[in-house]
Amino acid sequence: MVDVQSLAGAKIALLIMDYSESEDGEGYVVNGHGKIRDGKLVLDRGTDTDFPVPEDTYHRIKPVTPQQAQIVGDAEFMLILTAGPKPNDGEEYTPTGLRLPRREEEA
Repeated sequence: MVDVQSLAGAKIALLIMDYSESEDGEGYVVNGHGKIRDGKLVLDRGTDTDFPVPEDTYHRIKPVTPQQAQIVGDAEFMLILTAGPKPNDGEEYTPTGLRLPRREEEA
């Protein structure tokens, strides 16, 4: 497991797989720099909203391989997450501040 404190300032890519529309899913890459805030890792995307990396996913943060760099660019580390439709009332929901690009048919 990567030491989370060592990720401060590192280039990190989130590969977000969205399975809400199909079984195959669509992938989206979100890049930023790691920051430690109150002892927790956040992804500074250069916007008003930082992405709080869920603590239960820290163990899945891995160094980027040369093959993965073709997808995520110059990131040093990568974390794969899944996204789906917003849950119904009463179901667990973690607001992230991330917005997936709109599909052309929705634009």
